[in-house]
Amino acid sequence: MTTMLAPLSLSLLLAVLCAAEHHDSSVDVGEQFCEKIVDPDAQSECLTCFREAANGKKNDIKRCARDWLSPQMAKCASKQSDAEFESCMAIAGEREKVKEKRTNTLVNVGQPQLRKVMDSQLVQGAGPAVFSILCQELFITDENLIALVDDLASECFTRFVLDSKDETWHLHHTNASQQGRQNARASAPKPAKTEGIARSHLVYSYGQMGVDMPFHGVGPLAVDILKGKCIFEKLAEAGKLDLLVEMALNSPYPVPSWFFQDILASITSITLPN
Repeated sequence: MTTMLAPLSLSLLLAVLCAAEHHDSSVDVGEQFCEKIVDPDAQSECLTCFREAANGKKNDIKRCARDWLSPQMAKCASKQSDAEFESCMAIAGEREKVKEKRTNTLVNVGQPQLRKVMDSQLVQGAGPAVFSILCQELFITDENLIALVDDLASECFTRFVLDSKDETWHLHHTNASQQGRQNARASAPKPAKTEGIARSHLVYSYGQMGVDMPFHGVGPLAVDILKGKCIFEKLAEAGKLDLLVEMALNSPYPVPSWFFQDILASITSITLPN
């Protein structure tokens, strides 16, 4: 009995060693990424793909990488040699781990600070407005929109101007070109109040309890909200509503709440991008 088991054990050991020798490290990297996918259905399909490809051809593993992994890891599928592919996957896997760590740090640090602002009771509605204004600055200075905003809505930057002590509170850009643009806007002549009213297309409701302008039309929050609504109106008047919708769909930045509200209010017919 013992003599019959010995060859079987040896054969099994050789089979295990052989499998280990041919095991592709890129499969481990792929499975590790799959396990972090938050959609359980997608996670299951990703893992199944790599597990079924583990003992197959290298092209099967590359297909899984291309179909299920991050863009950086998916690019490794274009590598010609097996060694290049495995090396690329190992490097990309380490970079994904670093990105994940940084993301978690940002969430852990930023979320409490953001919640303090959003939940602030100092002024009703001010917290969400601060967040939307920061979003607006990112949105209107996006490289796909900035030239159009300056061309069609330049009036909005001379009409709604922050006090000098407040003018940079919401700005994210400090490079020379952005600073130059801000300086140019700040030095532009301010229109007379009557001139601004004559050009105005913004409509406010008046009643016994006063005007419905955001934050009563006073202070830095009112300036930036009214400036944003002015920009939206100028672009919509110029027939750029489709572009604004496309930007809202594709921009990595959150959409300012008043842009979203005005888009919904303005849409009658619109062609969405494919």
